[in-house]
Amino acid sequence: MLASYPIRMARDALQDDGAVRWSLDDLIDYLNAAQYALVSVRPDAKSTIAAVQLASGTRQAIPSGGIRLLNVTRNMGADGVTPGKVVTLAQRNSFDLNRPGWHTDTAKTAIRHFFFDNRHPKDFYVWPPVHAAIAVYVEMMYSVEPAMMPLSTDAPAYDAYEDVIDVSGIFVNPLLEFMLYRAYQKDAETANAMLASQHLQLFYSQLGIDSAKAALHSQENRDRPYSPMETSAVGV
Repeated sequence: MLASYPIRMARDALQDDGAVRWSLDDLIDYLNAAQYALVSVRPDAKSTIAAVQLASGTRQAIPSGGIRLLNVTRNMGADGVTPGKVVTLAQRNSFDLNRPGWHTDTAKTAIRHFFFDNRHPKDFYVWPPVHAAIAVYVEMMYSVEPAMMPLSTDAPAYDAYEDVIDVSGIFVNPLLEFMLYRAYQKDAETANAMLASQHLQLFYSQLGIDSAKAALHSQENRDRPYSPMETSAVGV
C-alpha cells in the first residue's frame, strides 16, 4: 500500500488539506509511529519465517532485528534445509517441577520443546539442550521491525507519497486511527485531548484488543507467543 493513501485519509479527517497545522513530515512521523505501534500489539503484522541456527545449551534468542518470537515449528537438520520432527510449545512451570535438572540434560542434535515468556519476547528456551559441536537448525517464525519512511526534510529528492509502507494494507484503518491519535495529541491541552484518546481506543478495538496492557501483559499470553497455539503436554 502506498503511503499516500493513509496520509491522504488523515488529511481529510483532520480537514487540513493545505498542511497548515500538520506538515507532511508530521504525518510521516505519525505513520512511522503507527506501524511500530501496530507491530508491538499485533506482531503477526510484520513477520518472517527462517531457518535459524540455535546456540548450544537451552537459552536461545531470535535473530538480530527481530522483535518477538512467534513460533518454532520444526527441526531443520544440521544444514538448515532438511525438515525434521516438529517442535512443540510447552509450559515451563510444569517442566521445572517435573524435571528440575533439564538445563543440564544430555545435549542433542534435535529439540522437542520450546518455552516462551512474554516478559522477554526476544528470548526463549529449548529442550533438550542443543549440541555444542554439531549445528542444529530450526524453522522459526518471528516478528521484525517495520522499515521507517524517511522524512521529506531528510531526503529532499524523495517522494514520500510514492513509498510503500512496510505492513499490509489490510491494517490501513487502525494505522489511520493511530495517526489521528498522534495528530490530536499535538493540541492535547485543548478539547482535542479527548479526540486523541478516542482514536487511540479505536486503534486497539479495530485490532480486536481492549488495550495495550491487555495485549502484552495478560496472563493468557505470559507463556505463549502471539498465536492461538495450544500448549503441549510435556513429554520427557
